[in-house]
Amino acid sequence: MTHLISDDQQSTAKKPWWGRHGRLLIVALFAVIAIVVLKMLNEPVEPRLAPEPPSATIPKKKDYSGEVNRLVQQAATEDQTALQQFQHSLSMALVTYESESAKAAETAAVYASTFTSIRRIIGYMAYDQIKSTETAGAYLNALISPPLKIPVDGVVLEVNAATAALEYDLQKISVQLAVDLAALGPGPAPLPKTFTSSQAVKQDFERTLKNLGINATAVGVSLAMDVYAILDAKIIQRLVNAVVSIAATLFEKQLSKAIVVMMGPLADGPLPIGDAIAILFAAWTAYDIYHLQPAFHENVKTASENQLREIGAEVSRQASENASRRLASYKSVQSRIGAESLKTLSN
Repeated sequence: MTHLISDDQQSTAKKPWWGRHGRLLIVALFAVIAIVVLKMLNEPVEPRLAPEPPSATIPKKKDYSGEVNRLVQQAATEDQTALQQFQHSLSMALVTYESESAKAAETAAVYASTFTSIRRIIGYMAYDQIKSTETAGAYLNALISPPLKIPVDGVVLEVNAATAALEYDLQKISVQLAVDLAALGPGPAPLPKTFTSSQAVKQDFERTLKNLGINATAVGVSLAMDVYAILDAKIIQRLVNAVVSIAATLFEKQLSKAIVVMMGPLADGPLPIGDAIAILFAAWTAYDIYHLQPAFHENVKTASENQLREIGAEVSRQASENASRRLASYKSVQSRIGAESLKTLSN
């Protein structure tokens, strides 16, 4: 038997299962979502921690030691340059001195070897042997010292000028060092970078040491070379003694004759030296002196050249030692300027 199915039954039969239960599934899904949301709302929420502020960074202190050392070394290099300039000036002064010394030695020999001079020298030596005096040496000293002093005066003047220039340069370098070191810090440099005179540099130098707490006596005093101290260092006296010895050897026969001639008048009492020499005129002939003049001239000239050469060596030695002491003093002060400046910059 054939069962007839209506259209509604056919359409219902053809629908899938999820179509028939779709509404229930949607309702269930919304219920689950609601439960989850409610659960989340009921759970306590931990407060979010605020980010920590960045820690304050302490700026590092600048290390000035490298710059300070560089400037101190730069000053030391400039010191050496100043010393080289001094040595050059000293060498040039000694070259001039050597040339002038040759002229002075010739002049001294001419003065000592004239007929009148030789006659008086012999007379004075005879008188000295009889009376145990030193009139011959005094006469020769007065005769030859003036021309010999001319080149010595000149070289000492030039050396003192070179020494003063060295002192100026070392002070200027030291002041410039202090200026450059002060420029490293935040404040302005305390002194000008240009210098107008040696007196201004000297004042700036002393003020620099005072500001840094350095005693100015640490540098010491630069002493000018004293020409009289050099001449009084027995050098000229040795020359005079050498010339007297030369005369005694060359004029031995004449000296013996003079002593014999002078003994008679002097035995009766004191006789003025001028009168005693006048007595010798009768004992000597011109020939006795003239033929010995060239030899005496050359001996005096050679002795004078040797002594002037010794004076030049003494001047050079004193000047060089003084310059070395000055350089060492200023190097020490410059090191202290650097140390005190570094201490100030590091605070």
